[in-house]
Amino acid sequence: MVKDSLNGGSKNTIKKYLLFLFLSIFLIFFLLALFSVITLLFDIDNKVIPFFSVLSLCVGSLAGAFLSGKTFGSKALIVGGINGVLLYVLITITAAIINGGKITLSSLFNLLIILLSSVIGAIFGVNSANKRKIK
Repeated sequence: MVKDSLNGGSKNTIKKYLLFLFLSIFLIFFLLALFSVITLLFDIDNKVIPFFSVLSLCVGSLAGAFLSGKTFGSKALIVGGINGVLLYVLITITAAIINGGKITLSSLFNLLIILLSSVIGAIFGVNSANKRKIK
């Protein structure tokens, strides 16, 4: 399997970034819905909702960056950083539409969480891709 080049900026590379970005967003929304149902069914205190939202961000960004790192096979920091920044921009735009355009300290915390999760996911993805022998 030949890995895509990050420097080329080809349409195929951009399509793969967008695919993994939308996969991350889908996973985040799925986890948020799942945690909402769990909170409702088991009558869990509302104080854990921020924890569930941060956990959803972590898992979603980690999964998308893992697949990006596995696909591109090198430059994990760059792949994870690009994935994290794009995901943060989309989430911030969505939150700004819902909240009326306010950027708070919470949104900066989300940036840190998303970037760290994305970089860690990409590092794991690149390292898992390199362990396989290509014939």
